[in-house]
Amino acid sequence: MKSGLIAIFLLLGTVLSTRSGELPRREEERMDSMIRRELSARAFPGAAFLCGTADQTLYTHNYGDLDYTHTVPVTDSTLYDVASCTKVLSTTFVLMRLYDQKKISLERTVGEFLPRFAGTPLTTLTIQELLTHTSGLKPTVVYPDLIKPAHGGKLFNGHRNEQYPYLVDQNLYMVRNVVQDSVYLSGVPRPGYRQIADSLWVNPSVDTIMARKIIRSYDPGRRGRYLYNDTNMYLLRLIAERITGRTLEESTAELFAELGCTDTGYRPLEWTSRERIAPTENDKLLRRGPIQGFVHDELAAVSGGAGGNAGLFSTASDIARFCQMILNNGSYNGRQIITPATIDTFTSSPLSAKGIYRGLGFDKRGAASAFGGPDCCGHTGFTGTIFWIDRSKKLVMVFLSNSIHPTRTNKRLSASQLRLNLWKTLQAAYP
Repeated sequence: MKSGLIAIFLLLGTVLSTRSGELPRREEERMDSMIRRELSARAFPGAAFLCGTADQTLYTHNYGDLDYTHTVPVTDSTLYDVASCTKVLSTTFVLMRLYDQKKISLERTVGEFLPRFAGTPLTTLTIQELLTHTSGLKPTVVYPDLIKPAHGGKLFNGHRNEQYPYLVDQNLYMVRNVVQDSVYLSGVPRPGYRQIADSLWVNPSVDTIMARKIIRSYDPGRRGRYLYNDTNMYLLRLIAERITGRTLEESTAELFAELGCTDTGYRPLEWTSRERIAPTENDKLLRRGPIQGFVHDELAAVSGGAGGNAGLFSTASDIARFCQMILNNGSYNGRQIITPATIDTFTSSPLSAKGIYRGLGFDKRGAASAFGGPDCCGHTGFTGTIFWIDRSKKLVMVFLSNSIHPTRTNKRLSASQLRLNLWKTLQAAYP
């Protein structure tokens, strides 16, 4: 009986401590130790971590530096390229507002909004299919159309040698010398061209290349089956811009302003200093140099920095505000940003009967995953980022890093399962 009472008091103590606005000390120390261990193992040069509830921050901390020179520490104002988290924080967010305004429905099709794709196999693809990555479209890459090996031959090789010295993926090496297609790329500014690196601009006619590649990527045999890829969000950006008559950047800025956010946006070099921005990769593919302040993702880069799939830069605190809005059924700071019904719709798993747990834009996992559960959703980013929420427990976690600095071949963050273990630890604090 005595041991039972002790157990009850210990449980009550945990609950009381979590309600006080602080994470239980044991979990705080455990998560802090996890992050510092991977920081020491060079999984990333720096990171920002935040966890909280629907109305308060439980724990937040910054780790390490912007890069391995260790000269600029990470602070609350450090901006990270959030990569594919953009799919939810920007594109899906804008579509949710349009859904609230009854300007879209999930059954509307690509052909209704985008004349360029009318009469093509993409005409009947629905907004729901694009949001759930069940459209039958396959991943596409644009850089092989923009650069060629200087001396002929292949762009990639399966073995390292003098001609192919740059490791860009597992057992994949990039040719040393390339030439840029002068029709599409320029090393100096040109009228109408989009800047994609410090000394590289792209001709907007590259959009025609992308349209052709997307059409060719369609596989009717895969329609209705899940295949995650960026081209779905590329099309959704075009649809959103067609409906609103505004750029995705403008619509996203308006929504984050309603959340009181000042550190979230595309093309950050246009509105803040380079010193605040964590660098990503020393790119060996398209831009052949270090990337800082420009989006890492190539598709988003050639799309003007805002491709629908990637391009957003943000801080942990700004992303936490978005998550708290979701946890509060679309409300933030007394203002209804998105209706509760729309939050429910987009964070649901409409195809779960088929074993597809994807939400509408939101990433979701099956019950077997520690990220899983019908009330859990969020998104990850290739650069080393994640936000994840549990709507039933009212919990949020944000982890931002630049783990692909200085190279995308660094797989330590993924291999360590740090982000998963942080989430499991947070969940365990709220049984």
